[in-house]
Amino acid sequence: MSNKNSVITLEGVPAVGKSTVAKLLEQDHGYCRVPEVNELFPNRPSPEPAHWYALKQLERSHIATQNEYSLLDGDIFQVIWLSWIYPDRGFIEYQTAADLFIENIDLLRLPSLFVYLYVNDDTRYQRELERETRRGHDHQQFIKKYQRYKSMRGPQQSLFKAINKQYPGWVLFLDNHDSHSSVKKIAQRRHNAIMPSPKEFVVWLRGWLSRHNPINP
Repeated sequence: MSNKNSVITLEGVPAVGKSTVAKLLEQDHGYCRVPEVNELFPNRPSPEPAHWYALKQLERSHIATQNEYSLLDGDIFQVIWLSWIYPDRGFIEYQTAADLFIENIDLLRLPSLFVYLYVNDDTRYQRELERETRRGHDHQQFIKKYQRYKSMRGPQQSLFKAINKQYPGWVLFLDNHDSHSSVKKIAQRRHNAIMPSPKEFVVWLRGWLSRHNPINP
């Protein structure tokens, strides 16, 4: 590990091994894991304010800067791009979420590196099946969840490739067939990307999403 205040974001579709990589980075390299919103803040208010989830993502970004080495288990910007991928699933609209981030830009901290994990479809299928079986879910529940996120990979990968094209070196793409190998590459990676300001990135992200169709990004 080479940088002070190193904050890594782990992202990828479900069952690519983010949790395993996060656990190994914690155990073997001293990273402090910052969980997803639903795990980090389990007591959600009822009724839930419209912007509660987005504001908690900003809080996650701040928490990650409180340790020398931290990892965000899930992208804080997911609250923006997920509704771009799935506009019909009731998520806050990406323009609204982006505007909220800009309104609270002083709270936003950018990661020093995005790590995008992926595996082939057969591997992801098997991992998802094993995970849902451990949770006591039946085969029908497994298939429903697997199909729900099957269409995520294409547009998600296109977005992270676009981020890396705009800001070279900011995204590390890893085929996570072997989590120990992935962790070694992450730990050895030098975080030397020329990063934007928080506002610049959110404005760029909002603009990119508005110019691209998730079906054919």
